[in-house]
Amino acid sequence: MLPLARVPGVTPRPLIAALAIALAAIASGCATFTDSNNVARVGDETLSNDELREIVSAITGTPIGETTDGVNGINFVGNADNARTAIEFWVTGQIARAELDALASEVPAETRDETQVRLASVTANFAELSTAARDLIIDLEAAIVVFGGQPGAADAFVVAAEGSDVYVDPRFGAYEVTGQVVPLT
Repeated sequence: MLPLARVPGVTPRPLIAALAIALAAIASGCATFTDSNNVARVGDETLSNDELREIVSAITGTPIGETTDGVNGINFVGNADNARTAIEFWVTGQIARAELDALASEVPAETRDETQVRLASVTANFAELSTAARDLIIDLEAAIVVFGGQPGAADAFVVAAEGSDVYVDPRFGAYEVTGQVVPLT
C-alpha cells in the first residue's frame, strides 16, 4: 500500500479510498464512452466515420470506394495523415463556426457561394460527395475563411481552441490548440 499523508484525527480507510478511485476512473471513462462512435467532437458537434471518409475523399480527390489502408473499419486514401488532415479541418471549422456564432457574426451568402465554386473547381470529385458532405465542407471552409479574416484571428483561434471541448479518437492522434492533430507516440 502507498504511504498516504495523514490528517490528524482521521483514520485512513483504504477500501473507501480504493472505491473512490475506482468510481472516479469509471466516471472519467464515461465521457470517453459517449465518443465511442465518433472520430472527433467539438462541444456537441460530432464527426462520424462516414463524414470522415467523405472529407478524406474530398481532400485527396479519390472516390470513396477506392480507399485503402483500413484502420478499425475506417478506410483511408493513402495513410492516416490524410485522416488527421481531415480531422484538423473539421475541428478548425467547428471552432471557427462556434466563434462566429459567439460574435453573432454570420458567413455572408456570397462567401459561401464563392467557397462552393472554389471547392468544386479544386476538388476532382466534389460533385460525387453526398449533399450533406458537400454542405458540411462548404460551411466549415466558409467559416474558416470569415473567421480567419478577422483582426487577430490566429491568437483568437488559439484562445478559442483552448476553451473548446475537443475530443479526437486516440487512434488518430491528439488535438493541439495550434489546430493540428498529432499522432500519439
